[in-house]
Amino acid sequence: MKIVQVRGQECQRVYLAAQLLSERVAKAVSHIFGDRYRKEAEFIALVDQAFDTFNSRHVSDGKLHRSAFGLAHTIEDQYSCLLKFTKVMRDARVVGSNSMLPFQKGFVMSSTALRGLYSAVQRHHGLSYLLTSRLNQDCVENFFSQLRGMGAANTNPTAVEAKNRLRLLLIGAAPTVAAATHDDPRESGASVLLEEKEPTYLSATTLDLDHEPPVEPEVPDADVTAVENLVTARQPCPGPAASAGAAPPPASLPSGATGVASLSRQALAYVAGYVAAKCATVDSTLGKITSDASEVPRDERYAWIDTLSRGGLTVPSARWLDEVEQLEVLFTTMHGGDVDRGPGVVRRLAEAAALKFPQLHPYVLRKYAMTRTQLRVREIRRLIGDRERLRKEQPTCSREAKRARLYVHPGD
Repeated sequence: MKIVQVRGQECQRVYLAAQLLSERVAKAVSHIFGDRYRKEAEFIALVDQAFDTFNSRHVSDGKLHRSAFGLAHTIEDQYSCLLKFTKVMRDARVVGSNSMLPFQKGFVMSSTALRGLYSAVQRHHGLSYLLTSRLNQDCVENFFSQLRGMGAANTNPTAVEAKNRLRLLLIGAAPTVAAATHDDPRESGASVLLEEKEPTYLSATTLDLDHEPPVEPEVPDADVTAVENLVTARQPCPGPAASAGAAPPPASLPSGATGVASLSRQALAYVAGYVAAKCATVDSTLGKITSDASEVPRDERYAWIDTLSRGGLTVPSARWLDEVEQLEVLFTTMHGGDVDRGPGVVRRLAEAAALKFPQLHPYVLRKYAMTRTQLRVREIRRLIGDRERLRKEQPTCSREAKRARLYVHPGD
């Protein structure tokens, strides 16, 4: 996995750290290894909750800690999370260091500052919550970029020039919001450029931040041609022995850990639920949302969905899951451990599935064929990338050493 096998400058990539220290990884560790790595799973979950608390963008969110800081139903959990995270940062020591490192001190200061700021604005201004994503350094960076940009070519103003530019910003129209942030100000009701009828001070919109979470648009299906282009790309592929459908089993699993075969069936149930959710308007009998289902079936195949879902995942029906397992056999027969390089792989798989299950809607079968092929292609590309990365990391002989070997005679 790339998120745990990073070297060099990749160690500083934020998105890899965010993927590793996430709620899903914490649940996966706990689900697969049980109590053996319980403390590690709890630490990852705590970091995810703390980061959500520091980065709330909406008043209400599906994840409790990602909601606005200070709401009646979230403040207790968020406050407790900050206290636990602060204690961990204060007590933890990096190997080879006897004191806290700068990043630990920064987390402690951020936690203390957030709690103090909330108490101050609640006591003096009557505010009931904070959107903590607006307390990060993006706002400061945006502010300095505007100060530097006001001087055209003069990007290094003196103290007097900086004060004059700041005065112009304060008395002029509100500047544009930082474009680098992921929070769209149009969703919150605050305009990017204030209208003439609105107050023209920087602080005019700071207290009007109420907004509901944006509704994510439905992502259209990927084009079949794009998938086929990936399949037929002129790249080396792993042999049939290297299955691209699942990771190779480890030499030994800890006691109490979930077996690889069971995990594969649980992953297949997750895929079946995804297809059922995408095809709900075509065939509603394929599955139900976990919040609507009376209870998750007592089948080990549903264990991962039950662990991961917060009420929004789809539980596939027993009939549909059995059909997907048979479709998986058909997929394996067609592709083996690789992907068929012939044209129309998605179309041919959907047609073969239609012959086996004529009662299913063609759109459902096409969606399954598309999803399963995309997963296999993505896994193959990951394997190719891992091999290429390992090849680059292998030491190479210098030009002088190669030249020296040319003049070495046998027996010398």
